[in-house]
Amino acid sequence: SQHPTNDVTDVRIHEAMRTIPRERFVSAAQRALAYSDTPVEIVANRYLMEPRVFAKLVQLAGIAAGDKILDVGCTTGYSSAVLARLGSKVIALEEDADLEYHEEQGDQQDAEEHEVDDCRAVVAALACHLRDW
Repeated sequence: SQHPTNDVTDVRIHEAMRTIPRERFVSAAQRALAYSDTPVEIVANRYLMEPRVFAKLVQLAGIAAGDKILDVGCTTGYSSAVLARLGSKVIALEEDADLEYHEEQGDQQDAEEHEVDDCRAVVAALACHLRDW
């Protein structure tokens, strides 16, 4: 696995991204694009963020071991797996039930193979209507 390092100095992020294989979180047809510096479409209008941008955002968040993180709109769970690998406790929320299969195949398989043990995925409607309040 590879990823651009552009201004990301936290070695924990590099290690987590090397350990969690991005290609497992995209469809077989998209695997060749998993490490490209472009968003990879997962389903219509939903994307896996490019590695360089994702790594920069994680570094800017200043995540420390033991932090509790809510990953909203986690798509197939790649971001959640990386964040959990940093030693964080992650709750991953996704409203698209069609992506649940990928999360289970990705996160659970990777949890077993890459020691990502503190990540829980929840699939539920995330949008609320004001009139329901």
